[in-house]
Formats: sequence, structure tokens, C-alpha cells
Amino acid sequence: MKFPNSKTKVRILLYTRAFYPMVGGIETVAETMAELFNKLGYDCEVLTPIENPDADTFNYKVHRNPGFLKTIKLIFNADMVVSKGASLALVPWCFLLIKPLVWIHSGYQASCVDGLGWVDGEPAPMTPRESLAFHYKRGGLPFTALAAFKLFVRRLVCKHFVKMNVAVSDWLAMRQPFKKQIRIHNPFPIYRFGDQAPPTSRPAYQFLYLGRLVSEKGVGTLIRALGLMRRQNPGRPLKLLVVGEGNWRSNLVDLTEELRLEDHVIFAGRKTGNELIELIQQCEIAVVPSEWEEPMGGVALELLAAGKPLIVSKNGGLAECVGAAALLFDNGDHVMLADCMTRLLNDENLRAKLRENAKTQVKKFDPERLVRRYVDLFSYVLGESRELKSAEPAAQSPGREAEFSN
Repeated sequence: MKFPNSKTKVRILLYTRAFYPMVGGIETVAETMAELFNKLGYDCEVLTPIENPDADTFNYKVHRNPGFLKTIKLIFNADMVVSKGASLALVPWCFLLIKPLVWIHSGYQASCVDGLGWVDGEPAPMTPRESLAFHYKRGGLPFTALAAFKLFVRRLVCKHFVKMNVAVSDWLAMRQPFKKQIRIHNPFPIYRFGDQAPPTSRPAYQFLYLGRLVSEKGVGTLIRALGLMRRQNPGRPLKLLVVGEGNWRSNLVDLTEELRLEDHVIFAGRKTGNELIELIQQCEIAVVPSEWEEPMGGVALELLAAGKPLIVSKNGGLAECVGAAALLFDNGDHVMLADCMTRLLNDENLRAKLRENAKTQVKKFDPERLVRRYVDLFSYVLGESRELKSAEPAAQSPGREAEFSN
């Protein structure tokens, strides 16, 4: 694809600090973006510090830790640079070479010191002043001085240097209300999971968790909710399948033993491909119980695409992604989660309604549709268009205010 009056393909350099062979949401989205940019006619190449011991087989060029001179050459040859994440790595060279830079924000790096609003298994402040005060108490003056400098530079770049900030959800946009900002949801390859029919036989597992086993993902909340359901219904068969790995696994195993749920919680480890799809088909209801404010909700979209009735936590980007296709509960509230799990397990009509709503919801997140929004953005950034034709302002959430301007 060429912009009007363009004689050659637009050359995009996509920078990402997380890429294959790493596994995760950012890696998956970066691959999807590069693939679809090239499919839509761009000359898109990927720059990443991540090494791959094997030869790459992508249908686009991937430059892995190329060194200073090669990096400068790649930036010089690009028409614009797109950074997946608020990384400062390429900012000085884009400035010196006068290259347009777009930052895609998938986290809170421009809002708080830790970039998550979550530290050592607990919530942390998510505004600059409160975050710096919090980390000063924990890390002292030298650490906080350096952190304050980095946070100041990131916010300065967001406000005055990048051509456009892209927030991956309305929620994230409202957490960092920069004026030069639009919202484009992350393009996840949700078509991999297809629209699977509900199980015709009794499922092997009543509940499913899919994701990393880290403190902020709220798997402990889910296990406590299952324990409460067991106490309320001691004779009822209840099984939870946990798919994923992470540094919190041993804590979760300990919690399972403490609650005497060893026969009811199955840790399957990390699964991919057809093996993952087959496991999802064996589960009746999926739960995404994050305690922190998820910037978006890729795994929730994948589970909706797989036809799973869904329960997600309320605060963050998850609720925005699932719309009317899931039940919501307050982050970290295992009693409210247990109530949602019981309701959904007991009500076949409610499960069917959520599955039907999911068919409409996932269409809004078609990855090619979302990447075409980047087409409009690039046209605007490079001066081929005077306005963002498909710009969608951040929606307001109750109790929050946001500045938003193109």
C-alpha cells in the first residue's frame, strides 16, 4: 500500500524489547503487527535486542541486537519509527535524524516508576508524584532520583517529541491523559482460536485460567474463590485447570495445599498450539482474575474467540475488551468472584447469552481492522492526511476524568 502521492512503499521500523522466541502478549502483538503491516503493503522491519539461537523464518526482516552503527542505518533508512512500548532506546537517534516516532503504550511506564502500579505482590501508586514518594520510602534517594529523571524524560517525550502516543485501551489513556494521544487496541491474532462450539459432553474442568503465574494476575484470588465454592457445595465436582508458568507458581501450589484443593486445581504448565486449543475445549468457563489494572485484555479476547463464557475483573482494560460478553467482579474480591462462578455454572441460559454476545464483541477486535487504524495514523503522521479519519477518543469511565485531544 502507498499513501497518496507516494512513489515507493512507506518504510516502517518497528522496535520492540520483547519478541520471539520470548512468549507473551507483547511478543505476540509485535509479530502480528509486523505481519499485517507487510500484508497491507508497507515495508516493515523489526528491530529487537532479543537474540534467537535459531534462524528466523518470518516473511519480513528481523534485526536482532544489530549494534550501534547498524541501528543508526536502520533508523536513517526508515520513513518512521514505531516503538512497541515507551522505550527511550531510539529517542535520541530519531531526534538527531529527524525521524517521526510513534510510541505505543502497553503499560504505565509514563505514569509511575515501576510501570505496573504493582510491586512485590501488592498494588502501588499509579500517578507520578505518589509513585515517586512510594519508591523513595522503599529505595531511598539515589534510586528515586534516577527513577524521577527517567519518568520525567518519558513524560517530556510523550508531550513534546513523539508524533503520537497510542494507548492500547481507553483505561490506559485515562491513566496517562496526554493531549497528543489516540487509542488503538492491540491487534491480537484471535482467529487462531476460532469460534468453538460448547462441549457436547460434560467438560473435564468447570473452570479455566490461562496466563502467566505472577502475583498481579490474581490466580490466588481465583483459587480462594474455588475454595469458597467447595465449602458451600462440598459434594459438587469442581475442577480448575491452570495453564501457564511463572515465578508465583510455588506460592499458588502452597495456597492450593493450604485450602486442601489438591484434587481440584490442576497445574498444566505452559501449553501452545493445538495442545492448548484442545485443553480450552475441555473447560466450561474461563476466568481472567487480574488483581492489578490490566492495560488491555488479550487473553480475554482469545478466550471469547474460543467460545468460552467468561468472568473478568472490573478495573483495567479487561472490562473494556469483553463488553457485554462476560461477568465482572471487583479486583481481588474472591467472595464476589465465587458468586459469579456459581451463577454462571448454574445458569445455562446465561452461558449461552454470553457466548452469543462474544460473537459480536470479537468482531470489534479483528486484528486487520485494528492495524488499518495504524494505516490512518501513519498517513496523518507523515503528512499525507490532515486528520485521523478513524480516530476514536478515549471513553469516560465513572469517577474518572481524562484529557484527550488529537
